[in-house]
Amino acid sequence: MNRTNIIILVGTFIFLSLIQHYIYKYKYSKEGMESGKKQIIKNVYLIGDSIIKNDLYVSKEKSVENHINNLLKSNKTGEIDDNLRINVNNLAVDNSVINDIYDQIKFIPEDSKDTNIIILSVGGNDILRKYVYMYNTDFVGLTTLFNKYKELVERIKSRFPEPDYKLVIMNIYYPPDKQMFSPFYPHIKEWNKSIDNLVNKSNNDIGLIRIDEKITDKEDFVNKIEPSEIGGEKIAREIIQFL
Repeated sequence: MNRTNIIILVGTFIFLSLIQHYIYKYKYSKEGMESGKKQIIKNVYLIGDSIIKNDLYVSKEKSVENHINNLLKSNKTGEIDDNLRINVNNLAVDNSVINDIYDQIKFIPEDSKDTNIIILSVGGNDILRKYVYMYNTDFVGLTTLFNKYKELVERIKSRFPEPDYKLVIMNIYYPPDKQMFSPFYPHIKEWNKSIDNLVNKSNNDIGLIRIDEKITDKEDFVNKIEPSEIGGEKIAREIIQFL
């Protein structure tokens, strides 16, 4: 293929991409005008660990992200406006700890004038590594660990301020295998208490999903600590409440 043909192919591809973009844009703007309402765009950014990135542990199309999109499409919640378009972006990575989130937030656009909701789930793997895997049942270092979490939240809030960005955080659930995890339930309880205090001091600037109250049955889990298909749908429904 000579240089001229390559230039023609590239030009054609760019031209067709632009047409597709404007058709898509026109479609949504037309729907908004026909209904007499301005279309609202919401961007959802999932950041964190396998609690919201559990696709490796469930069947295809049954992850938390899939459940969110399916619920939005089917409008089962009864709360989704026809003029509301919601884009779900899953930036979470399995096995992530607090420090990993700083890399994930680099992919969230700043200065967006759309409505943006950031869903954060992290801390569980930090507790696993420091206490569970080391079978360390004392509380030494838990406050320091939570302070790292608090610094992360403050960084997100300062980089993505209200009113265009809303931060929603999750606490940590109690894995059902009591033989393995019950010695560390007090650590989770203390962590979640600190989460509550952080949210209360924010004057409702930070949303909270208490998954410890929703993900409680054995059927909610797979591989001992990961959200199952059933648990993932419960998490998705809680996330949708903030959309």
